[in-house]
Parts: sequence; structure tokens; C-alpha cells
Amino acid sequence: MDIILASESKYKKHLLLRILNEFNQIAPHINEIPNPGESAPDLATRLALQKGVTLLENNSDSIILSSDQVAEINGELILKPSSKQQATEQLKKQSGNKVIFYTCLCVTKFGPKKGLVQYHKLNITKVKFRHLSHEQIDSYLACDKPYSSTGSFKAESKGIALFEEITSKDPTALMGLPLIDLVSILTKLKVNILK
Repeated sequence: MDIILASESKYKKHLLLRILNEFNQIAPHINEIPNPGESAPDLATRLALQKGVTLLENNSDSIILSSDQVAEINGELILKPSSKQQATEQLKKQSGNKVIFYTCLCVTKFGPKKGLVQYHKLNITKVKFRHLSHEQIDSYLACDKPYSSTGSFKAESKGIALFEEITSKDPTALMGLPLIDLVSILTKLKVNILK
């Protein structure tokens, strides 16, 4: 059975290559706008599940791996920035503060008896940002250009320098693909990672 990573991200690809040798990548094109009043964990979960269903429609013999990440600061959602200006504002707001990142992993497939089957797990990562000057923010954005990343940083790159502390059960969750949770789910599906 083929495995498909529901993302075009090269970072998620490199993460997944740590545990799987063969898989395809396809970007699911879905509307990622939050519903009115939708919480960060609910939005991350809904989008991860929707990505899996969207790709399964044309890949019914595959296992679909999808994920989504939404952050929250003082009850306010933090999504992917749409511009350098928005990224600058996000990093200013996060500077010196604690931000909670919700990363939902979903594995979707068709079962011969059960039909659509989805396993998902929500991972919570707490990040304490350093106090960042305007110059540091500008310099960082020029370096990583993290405009497709929740919270306007790439933890797998120089974005790690923005943090004082990270608290998580899975160090890969902040990079958008929680591998510990993924191995647990794939093991249930009889995918042998350690062969």
C-alpha cells in the first residue's frame, strides 16, 4: 500500500525520511480559514482530518499522512503569515511571550470493512520566545523567509535561535510532523518502521 505525505513541504519530507524510505508527496488544496469562534486545537484537528479525506478521494488504495498546526497567544489564533509585514507583527507579538502550538497528525485510509478510517493525535508544544529587537526580527525574516510557517519561523532552521525554551512530548511536533505519534499510529496499521 502506497503512503502519501499530504504536503509539499521539503521540511516535512526530510522529517518523514527519518522513518520511511518510500512515500509520495501531494499537496491537498483546502480552505484553511478558521470558522467563527473556532479554537486553535479544533482548527488544527479539523484541517488535518480534512487534508486526509481530500487526498483519499483520488488515492483510495493509499495511506494518507496529514498534519496541521495552529498557534495561540493569549487566546488569539496565530496562523501562517500572508506577508513579511504580518510575519513581523507575529514575531513582535510573540517576543518575550509564551506561545502554545497545536499540531494535529492524522493518518487516513479506507478499510475493507469499516470504510473511511482516520486516526489522529493532537500534540501540544509550549514555546517561550526570547525578547527580540526589531533588527533581530528583520534579520531573521531575511534569512529564513518563513512566510508559509505557523508563527513566522522555521524551527528546523535559524528559527531555533528565537526561543528560550521549548516544552513538548515530541521534539518534531514544532516542525509540523510529530514523528513519535506517527510511529505509534503506523505500528497499529502494521507498518513496520524498524525493519
